[in-house]
Amino acid sequence: SYFQWLPLPGECSGRAFEALAAEKGVRVYGSERFSVGNIDNGHFARLVTSSPASTGELRNGLEIIKRCYLDFTRDEPAYII
Repeated sequence: SYFQWLPLPGECSGRAFEALAAEKGVRVYGSERFSVGNIDNGHFARLVTSSPASTGELRNGLEIIKRCYLDFTRDEPAYII
């Protein structure tokens, strides 16, 4: 698959994570964009891994996403490698 779903911590919404990542220069999409009707589909971010031009660009983007994730988990243990 060319994209992955990242489960978000606690009460972090996909929209909030999307906004923070955009501030840092990385585009992800919150799962709310893919909802139909009034269904709560959880708190996820959709990561597209096929668009970076190089492995270095992908690595840099993933490091930024990791930092964004950790911003939302200050009070929770995080297990992102």
